[in-house]
Amino acid sequence: MKRFMLYSLCFVMSAFFSLNATAAKDRTGNGGPSGKHYNVNLIGTTKGALPEGGASSGGAAVFIPLRTATGPSEATCTDDSGNQTWFIDDEDATFTDLEPSGGARIKFTPTTTGGFEIIDRDATDGSAEIQVPVSDDGDRYILLDLYVRVLGKPGGCAEITGYAFDLNQNLWFWSGTIALDRKTGKSSFIKTTDIFDVYYCEVEEGACLDEAVELSVFNDIFEDYFWEIYNNGTRLIQMRFYPRG
Repeated sequence: MKRFMLYSLCFVMSAFFSLNATAAKDRTGNGGPSGKHYNVNLIGTTKGALPEGGASSGGAAVFIPLRTATGPSEATCTDDSGNQTWFIDDEDATFTDLEPSGGARIKFTPTTTGGFEIIDRDATDGSAEIQVPVSDDGDRYILLDLYVRVLGKPGGCAEITGYAFDLNQNLWFWSGTIALDRKTGKSSFIKTTDIFDVYYCEVEEGACLDEAVELSVFNDIFEDYFWEIYNNGTRLIQMRFYPRG
């Protein structure tokens, strides 16, 4: 995993959810596995442009602002490899005592008895919420694999940054960042499941007291887990959640 300094990019999105069952294969032509999965389309929008009925309208979209309060320039979200979607993961404990702000937020709520469900679809008012299944043990790892790609009209870039909040230490631990830069040409899925685990340690005077350990972001140590989303004009991000096993 790569260490990433906590820079945020602005982006906007809306989400469409469906369960899709197909013949199981390792990969499709777009880079994602085939088989049973939940589709979530993250669609950039403005608050005044929500469909009739807003967040309570038909379907299962999650709406967040097309442009957030702070965000990236095209230069800061371009990957040297030329990829349109890439994942930057932590390889050691990376934390801040300043609450992330300036973006739209999606909160993730774990469940050991329920399934995948979008609870609140409107993040243009600040925050949306998605429920995800986790293991019924001390580890509490997510029971889904996540694949992401950016689609839509070329132009715009965004970042989705995960944070697990440790209330006891009043620290936000960074769990990884999905960076997106929509260009012309084919866009492929990449696996980003590791945004749901994090390196954690006890902190004193801004440094880890012992070697960091890798935990699920839904471990009982953490009070909350969310994505802070920063967008600069990205209109469509497609996500697929695949049940494990």
